[in-house]
Amino acid sequence: MGQHYVPKAHIKRFHIHGNDNIVWMYDKKTENFVKVNPKEVAQERNYYTDEIEKSLANEVESPANKVINKLLCRESLEEEERTVLSLYMFTMATRGPRQREKLQQDAPNFLNEVVEEIRVEIAEAVELHGWNEDLRDSKLAELESTKTKFLVNPPPKYVKLMKTPFFSKNILALVHNMRWHILRAPSDMFFVTCDTPAHIFECYGVGTPKSELTFPISKEVALVGECQNNCGLSYDGVTTPQIVKEINRRVLSHAKRFVFAPKDQDWIATVTNKTDPYLSRILW
Repeated sequence: MGQHYVPKAHIKRFHIHGNDNIVWMYDKKTENFVKVNPKEVAQERNYYTDEIEKSLANEVESPANKVINKLLCRESLEEEERTVLSLYMFTMATRGPRQREKLQQDAPNFLNEVVEEIRVEIAEAVELHGWNEDLRDSKLAELESTKTKFLVNPPPKYVKLMKTPFFSKNILALVHNMRWHILRAPSDMFFVTCDTPAHIFECYGVGTPKSELTFPISKEVALVGECQNNCGLSYDGVTTPQIVKEINRRVLSHAKRFVFAPKDQDWIATVTNKTDPYLSRILW
């Protein structure tokens, strides 16, 4: 058994009718649905260090589960509890394989930016300190050699960053200060989740007027945070089929490989496999 990048308690909230230890899992790689136990999926050996795994369990997941239970019971939240859930939701956006793959893809661009900055510094040193051509060429050759090495094997600090869910106090404050809408699906519909459960529009980021955070809490309940209204918590009741579909489209668009749902319906596979899904903002 490996280390979970999606908490078992989260996946369990999307269980099939009559058995809270079984969920339907759609695998994009095999294009098949299978029934699974949440304990056995969304995990990988050596995915985190033991220190990170322990920190996530004790400092992020356990406190947040208590807050989520309050939301499911339609209770009000204290400011500290909003911060706890903000941390949980944002780590759910950054701890999964999708974020790791994105950081791996971004590594060459990041490295090129650093290399170009150093090239400029070398040119400035030539002018300011009178470096001769041999010294300049030696420094440039050393820089090129280091770049080639890091393209194959990224620096240890960058590898550590890829394996660490990240957040900042500023980001947590921005999520905390959103208007949170708690929405229920109609009785004949449901919410889904995936291996990157929290969705953020990357083009808008967090804290802009158009920012939205979407997080499916369970098969019946989802949270949408927005910046169009003042900070607060709204229990909006049963939402429209259109909003349920939009929330599910957002979640499925972030699935790296696995989707979890209470039913094995064809639309899940269809939407998950769209390469460029159309997503729209919700006007509150």
